[in-house]
Amino acid sequence: REDRMSETAGVSATIRPNDMSTVLCQVARTNMAVCKEEGNTLSKKGIMFLGANGVGKTHACREAVDVLAKEVYGMDTVVDYHRSGFRHSDPSKGEFGLILFDPSTWDEWDLTMPKVTEEYYKKMLLELFPKDPNWKGAIVIDEFAKNYNLFKCWSQIVTAGVLDDWLVPEHALIVLMGNREGDNSSSHSATDDLTSRTKRFTVVNDSTGFLEYEGHSLHPIIIACCKYFGDDFAFTQEREQEQNPGEPFATARTLKGLSNDMIHSGMTIEDPIAYASVIGTIGLMAGQTLWQVWQTAEDWGDLDGLIDNPDDPENRSKIAEMRDADNEGLHAIRVISMMVALSQRLTHDHTQFDKFAVFVRNFGAEQRVAFYYLAQKANPKVRNEAEFAKIITDNQHYYF
Repeated sequence: REDRMSETAGVSATIRPNDMSTVLCQVARTNMAVCKEEGNTLSKKGIMFLGANGVGKTHACREAVDVLAKEVYGMDTVVDYHRSGFRHSDPSKGEFGLILFDPSTWDEWDLTMPKVTEEYYKKMLLELFPKDPNWKGAIVIDEFAKNYNLFKCWSQIVTAGVLDDWLVPEHALIVLMGNREGDNSSSHSATDDLTSRTKRFTVVNDSTGFLEYEGHSLHPIIIACCKYFGDDFAFTQEREQEQNPGEPFATARTLKGLSNDMIHSGMTIEDPIAYASVIGTIGLMAGQTLWQVWQTAEDWGDLDGLIDNPDDPENRSKIAEMRDADNEGLHAIRVISMMVALSQRLTHDHTQFDKFAVFVRNFGAEQRVAFYYLAQKANPKVRNEAEFAKIITDNQHYYF
């Protein structure tokens, strides 16, 4: 991956959120080597991450700073300036700093916003940034592209390594992060002096990358929908904005938020606000799909009969009907909801896996693999069951 990124240095490369830690580490190592070789910090490069709303840039950047601190600087503690009583990190204590600043709260054309002047913002920055030349950390300017009036501040920082009389510490990594013009986010195009002095990366995401990065912590129903319906479920911004302008949409950020609500609030489908919470978080398109899968999974009352007696003529007919029908629309929702229902049963009892796996063999490869994936997420202990080794052998060309 680092070789691929080196080949695209100086241009806008496309990466996923889980690549951001590799970028930070690579640029930091390069900066350290160049500064040592040339004896100054003027050859340092900043980083620019651009991408659509909600692809997961900010969340991934926070985690990438943790990786940077450990792998490049050998520091185990990251001090988030905004979450640590507004104190800076102390390199002598093995602490690596993170300063995350959002300058998008002022727009001279928006009459509803307070009129904060550029000079006041600059004063805020000078108070925020560390004065210690030995400070080690990442300074992340989030949503930088929403406030065009401050572009010259960022330009001065990445071009000259200063802001008025403040010098960028030698071991400070400058990261600009925001949306592109045209991302329905009121952002401006980055100016040439910014793009020429930064390594610019376009951050994109899809359902596969989202599951790789966040799948370990997602609600099983969201995992199922991402796995089975792909980007048509997980990333609906463009289609949602065309048909329902101004309404919520599904992205990595909103799906993660809904998943946290479903897991930590104890939300059930009977809750009077459950439907409103789903639609109000991820929009109509993804929300209705999730709701149908959730509702159908709750309605699978005859699963025990199907599983225990698959050779019963009536049950055999039901299985054949589900297996052979077109894999679209309501039929797809019905089948995948059954896989969700089965996997949820494994959460507290992994020993049922072998029985379920034998039953799931009655279905197609996509349905089988969806169940195996969900089962592992529901309870990793299923890997110890006898049928699991057979599954890996038979399906390794899919997702394993």
